[in-house]
Amino acid sequence: MVYVDILVIIDLLFNYVILLTVGVLLNRIVHFKNMFLASVVGAINIVIMFLDVNSCVVFLSSLFFALLMSLICFKYKDFIYTCK
Repeated sequence: MVYVDILVIIDLLFNYVILLTVGVLLNRIVHFKNMFLASVVGAINIVIMFLDVNSCVVFLSSLFFALLMSLICFKYKDFIYTCK
């Protein structure tokens, strides 16, 4: 049996650590609230994986939420800045 609340909290922490690491590696100044909000948005994606949907939908939602997390955390300046 999987406890979804524990899984969401663990995913939230992993998302936060990944965003923090990316921010440090790219020398970007990121505020705590932006990283936390992006982590919460990323944790929503884990719930979609438990729904009975096609694997293509899960893949596309993962890409969408990853892009959304990046935009929330690091802001949008231009295309190249965002793609880094």
